[in-house]
Amino acid sequence: MFLLKNMLAHCRDPRQEVRDASITNVFRSLSVYGSTLEPAAWDACCWEVVFPLLDDLSDMIRHHNEVDNEDASEEQTVPQPNGPPLRLVDKQWDDSKSLALRSTGDVFFEYLAILVKTDRYENTWDGFLQRLQDSFIVDRAGPATASMQALEQVLSVALDTSNADRISSSWERAWRAWDAIGADIEHNEQDVENVHAKAYTQVNLETFVRVALSIYTPPYLVFDLPRVQRMLAVVRAALLYSHSPDYRVDIDGLMPLHATVLEVVAAIKLDELPGAAAAVITELSDYVTLAFTASFDAPSYGSIGKAGQRVTYIALTKEVMPHIQWLFDKYRDDPSVYEDGALERVLEVRALSDFLASVAR
Repeated sequence: MFLLKNMLAHCRDPRQEVRDASITNVFRSLSVYGSTLEPAAWDACCWEVVFPLLDDLSDMIRHHNEVDNEDASEEQTVPQPNGPPLRLVDKQWDDSKSLALRSTGDVFFEYLAILVKTDRYENTWDGFLQRLQDSFIVDRAGPATASMQALEQVLSVALDTSNADRISSSWERAWRAWDAIGADIEHNEQDVENVHAKAYTQVNLETFVRVALSIYTPPYLVFDLPRVQRMLAVVRAALLYSHSPDYRVDIDGLMPLHATVLEVVAAIKLDELPGAAAAVITELSDYVTLAFTASFDAPSYGSIGKAGQRVTYIALTKEVMPHIQWLFDKYRDDPSVYEDGALERVLEVRALSDFLASVAR
């Protein structure tokens, strides 16, 4: 513990190669020797090493963001594959935090079975989730993506049922954090007048939506119909998000985000939950209308974004339409399909597509 604490000072060194090497050594030490640590020692490692390391990196990034540098326009910048160019110093700090977030995910994944036995496990899990949530909402694209990758990895761990209550509580807390991020995405989309608002990239949103699979699929959390409907509403908010700098052409093939959204919808257990089939049929019917009602010109951020590129949802519509027909045929005897308005929505979509086809002719 003494050596780990002393390495923390080098994890905020201004030289990237020094701090990245220190971050790597801290987490490698935890990974190599973690199996020999008692639960109490792991508790100390989380609260005295891992969390302070992440907090220090966040503070340093915030400090660099707030510094009023009159020569900032003359500083070296580097291009980004899914966003506007960054100052080199910002890119280096982002890379260091991304490394720390992914390494935290590795350690929690490897030793969650031990961590769940610590006295302060609930507080530790909340601390882990809060730092990932804050990173996704506040940080730039690189660390934001790394935070959701870390969460997805940890939620994919296989655990025994000897601590069933704590495990169930962990997934409940993860759902709340995911839902809170979804609420921020919804607010961000509506906050069109705030020029300083963060623009989530499509890669950010794809990794965020994918986390839903790791929360929903394991048998640790009960999803009733309102919760399933909320999950659908959040993934729809990600699907409709219109401020990203990295959209792809979506006429002949699905965007990665769109494919992930459909993967989440397909994972819903329709036979086990009354009303779920109607909810999914209605949701997919809404997706079909997007090509007719929600297409938009993609924003351009400096050199990022193709001039005149349009998000069309055409590939999504083509992909979804046969699935609606298949689902309706399968669940046509389910009363909720009629009582909850799913059939009405399907007929509206069919009428809209037929009308537009006749106009085109």
